[in-house]
Amino acid sequence: MAHALKRKNKEKQLKVSGFTFIRNVQMFGYPFRESILSVLTIVDEFVVTLGLCEDDTPQILESMQKEHKKIKIINTVWNENIRKDYKAINETVLSMVNKNR
Repeated sequence: MAHALKRKNKEKQLKVSGFTFIRNVQMFGYPFRESILSVLTIVDEFVVTLGLCEDDTPQILESMQKEHKKIKIINTVWNENIRKDYKAINETVLSMVNKNR
């Protein structure tokens, strides 16, 4: 009976996941290693959606994954058309923010 209760409680445990999406962050000097490592102590897993890179980001991330089993990598290809639209949206938001200063 105690074993059944223990198993039932395990099934109801909540898990905490961290998430980010990155691409070419090494090239641009973004401290992604430090960012990911800073949350590993409080999450059960950390998922990284990795876009196609032109730098060493994938190799660095894979070496981190070998050392920290909580890191999960999902390789993706980003839709460049969405990225262009995002730039327009981003510029609009920035102009609104600057206007209100």
